[in-house]
Amino acid sequence: MIAVRRILLIPRLRLRMKVIGRQVGYLRLYGVECSEHETEQLRNITGENLDRLGSAMQKYVGVGGRIPFIRALCFGRSAPLTDARIGIDSWMARPFSQGCWVSEMRSAIALFSGEISIERVLTHELVHGLLDVLSNGFPYPIAIQEGFARVAEYFLCHDSLSVNRAKDELEKTPQATSSLTDAQFMSIRDLLFFDTDKHWSSRDMLSFVRMTHMGFWMNSFCARCPPDRPILGRILRELRLGQHTNPADVYSWLQGALRMNASDLEDAFRAYCMTAKVPRGG
Repeated sequence: MIAVRRILLIPRLRLRMKVIGRQVGYLRLYGVECSEHETEQLRNITGENLDRLGSAMQKYVGVGGRIPFIRALCFGRSAPLTDARIGIDSWMARPFSQGCWVSEMRSAIALFSGEISIERVLTHELVHGLLDVLSNGFPYPIAIQEGFARVAEYFLCHDSLSVNRAKDELEKTPQATSSLTDAQFMSIRDLLFFDTDKHWSSRDMLSFVRMTHMGFWMNSFCARCPPDRPILGRILRELRLGQHTNPADVYSWLQGALRMNASDLEDAFRAYCMTAKVPRGG
């Protein structure tokens, strides 16, 4: 079995697999056992888009200066990862599908797949990475993190199939014609109190995906409310500065920022989700 620590040590990895690497802005990007087509996709990841993503996350978190280097390993479809995936799952105590952020190693892992573009997977994981390094590991609720990651992949990956796939995912549900079903919906309170350990330990990935999907909508809701001063641009910075580290504190902060009590907040969020089209902006 290839232990995750060895996966993330490039010199050792090169002894066992074909590795190519290049520096793209703040990102050290490696392709592992990639085909020519996959390597070409990695070449299309540009410093311009990375700079846009980095600058946006700096603005949201409320920090400036140079972004610390982040590493990304993108594994091709032919990479022998069966044992490695098990090793990663065991070491991190959580499953992953096509990507994960390994905070201890300041590294993103992304897997090529025929379903989702590597650009979209990498963008998602880099949001997690940027939130981690820019905030010095501040424990934002997972639904807030996932909301920013999902919105970033949807709106930044416009040069690939990512946007079409994101739209397809939304249009498979009644969302495109103005509604979510009760089975799809999660309240803001449930999103903030989502227990990742519980769902990871039971390998309940469907609930996790549902949470990330609703995080997308919560992010969009915060980009519009209140109309005179949407809170999306404030939420990461003010939660960090106020040291709101538990779900109850975050829920209370949201009520104050939106000038709503809990009942009115949940009613407004449900009404938004049941009437909004595919979110635009954010």
